[in-house]
Amino acid sequence: MQNINYLETYPDYYEKLERLLESSDQSNVELAFQLMQGLGCPKDENLIRLLTNSGNKIVFCLRYGLVEALKKLDKLFIYEEKFAQLPADIGELRNLEQVELRRNQLSEIPPQIAYLQKLRLLDLEDNLIGRVPPEIFYLQKLQHLNLKSNQISQLHENMGDLYNLRYLNLANNRLKKLIFEITKLPQLEVLDLRHNYLNELPDDILHWRKLNYLYLSGNPIEEGEKERLKKTLPRTRIIF
Repeated sequence: MQNINYLETYPDYYEKLERLLESSDQSNVELAFQLMQGLGCPKDENLIRLLTNSGNKIVFCLRYGLVEALKKLDKLFIYEEKFAQLPADIGELRNLEQVELRRNQLSEIPPQIAYLQKLRLLDLEDNLIGRVPPEIFYLQKLQHLNLKSNQISQLHENMGDLYNLRYLNLANNRLKKLIFEITKLPQLEVLDLRHNYLNELPDDILHWRKLNYLYLSGNPIEEGEKERLKKTLPRTRIIF
């Protein structure tokens, strides 16, 4: 409480923060966050806007524990920031409907992501993720999941719990086999499996009744399996 009172009592402090946050020098921007780390998140709406108007500032908010500034966000975009660790505080951002963390250096996702129950789109393309965290499968509203260009070699058995998933991208990973549970996605419309190590798909793919597009190029699939897939999914456009 004393920290907040300090911020409200000294308006010149706000002005200093504004100048630092508007600076083109990233060391000045980070200095602003370091100052706020000890004094708490400001309530000033203009400052809140300055804290959240770019991906690198959002990274600083997460890094320096200023999650309060992000709680009203319904979209979170962090691209190419060499972001290596998503803090557990991400679970406090419960208004998020869309999270895009492309081209960073994430190797894992904290279990607290399960608290983002409004999430409809999760994009983790081009990171270093080696496994699909099971907590993702608690996100019952999730419709779009992009895990392209990671290091995933196997899928979790709870994959089929994403009942509302419509788009799933697993291209450019290390998959050698698809588990049966992936066929339990009744709403799936697009499945991208390009450039993995798959030579066959599960027998129960007939459950993909709404699948419009299946991308399989770059996999060692033989002609016999291609013919089986075409017969099993006659309404699906399959790209080998």
